[in-house]
Amino acid sequence: MIEFVNVKKSFGNYLVLEDFSLKIETGEIFGLLGLADSGKTTVVKLLMGLQSPDEGTIMIDDMEAGSGVRRLKRRLGYVPQVLGRYPKMEVFEYLQFFASCYHMEDSKIRSRIHMLMELADISSWEIALWKYFPRRCFRNFPWFVPCCMSRRF
Repeated sequence: MIEFVNVKKSFGNYLVLEDFSLKIETGEIFGLLGLADSGKTTVVKLLMGLQSPDEGTIMIDDMEAGSGVRRLKRRLGYVPQVLGRYPKMEVFEYLQFFASCYHMEDSKIRSRIHMLMELADISSWEIALWKYFPRRCFRNFPWFVPCCMSRRF
């Protein structure tokens, strides 16, 4: 279960969330939809403990978000809106690096990356350095790593 209770978050004079409450039951599937700058990313960062609320509480089961509890960290996964760039890594190496964090066999990772690069029509960029990879293509990568590690692919 995930529960936000009367959460407030601001950045300087900019109020992002005020008296935000939400309860998501165990097993429930939930999505956040909204306009740009409506607080969706802030809600996720608060949940992950990457930011702290100014007021209110955020609970995940019986643990407070951001408490640093190992048990809590094992239950959460986060794919940021913008992934870090390592300019001296080749595109394939970059994808392989992130996919390897999920302890999969190297051969399985390689085959998935090749398949997904083909689907995204970026196979020709496999050995290019990140610093040369077009930004317009880079914005499509947040979906890529979860697909690499997904057991459904």
